Amino acid sequence: MKKLLFTLAIALATLTSCESDLVSAPPSDSEEILALTGNLVGSWKMVSLNYTGTTVTTVQGTTTSADFVGQGSDYSYVMEFYGSPNSYSSTGTYDIELTTTTSGQTFVSNVDDLNGASNGTWVQSGNTLTFTNASNNNEVSDSTIEILTGTALKLTSTIVKNTSQQGVSAETTTSTITVFEKL
Repeated sequence: MKKLLFTLAIALATLTSCESDLVSAPPSDSEEILALTGNLVGSWKMVSLNYTGTTVTTVQGTTTSADFVGQGSDYSYVMEFYGSPNSYSSTGTYDIELTTTTSGQTFVSNVDDLNGASNGTWVQSGNTLTFTNASNNNEVSDSTIEILTGTALKLTSTIVKNTSQQGVSAETTTSTITVFEKL
């Protein structure tokens, strides 16, 4: 049963957090001023994806928790933003090194060539970017634009997903930082 819970936790973490640092240092004053001066329309290549989160799983009244950290690499993922109408499409892959800790034990796994293909629409309101993903049953998600310049785009998001299947329920909370460079 523990193996099933662990496998479920890793699968949920991987599936729910494939959306998300250009700079590891805080932005300078000039970067803060320029934070929203760019235009989303164009081609953007992913250069960084990092996420953290927790999955809380309940089976027959027993609750377990797993913390996870994902570190992206080997990016060939490109997102194209179009205007009038505001739509997007993404293609390509990336790898994730996933470190999961549960019950005091840490497990590291590598997931290679995650497919990032999707398409849908987008709406920007201030620093909030709302995606409607047509590739995933029109799922709606929000990201915060931390940086948008002529060459850099940094998005952060927090997603909470609840699932329940065959007496097993899980809640996964994932915080993601994704950074793109304009092509």
